[in-house]
Amino acid sequence: SVGLFTGGSDNAYFLTLFAEVGGKIVRLNSKPLFANVQGGFYFGYLNKRLGYGLAVWNFEWATGAHYSEHKYAIDIYRISGGQLKRISHTLSKKAYDSDKGIDSLLELGIKAVDQRKGIPRIKDTLN
Repeated sequence: SVGLFTGGSDNAYFLTLFAEVGGKIVRLNSKPLFANVQGGFYFGYLNKRLGYGLAVWNFEWATGAHYSEHKYAIDIYRISGGQLKRISHTLSKKAYDSDKGIDSLLELGIKAVDQRKGIPRIKDTLN
């Protein structure tokens, strides 16, 4: 599930994942995971090295305008023991335009789509 907190120049998105583990529906993350409007979430096959997991990316606002090129922080999670465990935290080598942040995942060999775009009421807030 994705929760939305609207803001003046940005929105905050909070992800809570549920899955079947051992025949029961369980919550995989104890606290919601965050992405801003320029970031995103992808849960599925990441690549040959990482297998299946979750990628979360968010821009790092160090300098420049809000909606300009920024480097992206990328967190990778895997399911372990019925919980999501972060296995890596990376900062992209290149800066990406605010609507191209997902391209930062290509640095890790991950071809993904922002799955928020598949939720109609959430998709409408991403533009």
